[in-house]
Amino acid sequence: MSTLPAEPREFLAFLQTQSPIMREWLPLAIGSDKVIAERFPEASRRLIRTTLRNYTQSTRYLKNLQLAQVRFHFDGTEAEAVLEEHRQHAAEALKARFAAAAKRRREAEASAQKQAKLQQLVEHFGGSASGR
Repeated sequence: MSTLPAEPREFLAFLQTQSPIMREWLPLAIGSDKVIAERFPEASRRLIRTTLRNYTQSTRYLKNLQLAQVRFHFDGTEAEAVLEEHRQHAAEALKARFAAAAKRRREAEASAQKQAKLQQLVEHFGGSASGR
């Protein structure tokens, strides 16, 4: 086998080719980092942990986690049940993420409207104030 990707994003893409669970963004069993470390010993602990943090904090993963009843092992077999507190945490994280995105959109729209208004004023008055 060739060397593993060294960057978390590329390593995640690689892991998704190896695991149907990760490909579908389904909830992983607790302790999956150890299983991945055993299966891919050339991957650093830091790479695995960073990759799994990115995976488990993704919107797709959180959406699946808030609805899931069970977690899955890396190989696709069922593991333990998803705790209600984990589903609730996922729902709260998504709610906060979507609220922040909506706020950024509103701020961007307000800024664009303000710029358009200023441009209208410049066009209306023709910028001739410097000639007086």
